[in-house]
Amino acid sequence: MGDVGVEVWFLKAQEVHEVSIHADVYQLLMCFDCDKAVYFYEPGKSSNEPVADENTLRIPTLATVSPEPSRYHEFRKIANVVYMPVFKEMELRAIGKDMRTRPGFNASLNPLYTDESIHSRFQVYNGIIRHVLPLTSETVGDSEQQSKSAFDSLGEFQLKKITAGTIENGKLSAFVAYYNVDRDSFLSYVLTPVSEKTNETLKKNYC
Repeated sequence: MGDVGVEVWFLKAQEVHEVSIHADVYQLLMCFDCDKAVYFYEPGKSSNEPVADENTLRIPTLATVSPEPSRYHEFRKIANVVYMPVFKEMELRAIGKDMRTRPGFNASLNPLYTDESIHSRFQVYNGIIRHVLPLTSETVGDSEQQSKSAFDSLGEFQLKKITAGTIENGKLSAFVAYYNVDRDSFLSYVLTPVSEKTNETLKKNYC
């Protein structure tokens, strides 16, 4: 589910049907067998929250939202919250290899999908997949400009505040820090500079 509508995927039949966002989502979810269905929620706007009550959550539910609590304030009252870590470099290399070997892959992007190119961007953006594995050559330049703008707008932001800050509140960009999830429990995270170079830059300029 997102801002546009609710997509219902029937995997065995390989069919997808879309229901208007104006439909009663509660009633729609109640139509499904909780032993055979999974409810995925992907918000398009940060102010939206998953539909959540004791009835809808009889269905296994996965809400892919930022770790910022305001994104799932009501949802977390009755749900178990776990955090998804960003990708590791080896995972992004594997995804990149799979993408570039697919028949429909744009051959002009091959230079951007070598292990060396992926490693180079990972050193800048860490595990944020949309920046490390760009879908067009233009987005590479866009990411570089956005990264520069993020640092230019830091102002007097102090490095010590990173662990207490959030990316969502507008004071810190995902180009500067990311949610570093505990991969043993997936129950906690800390805000961490995206790279050692970024860490050194922050220490030098803002500490």
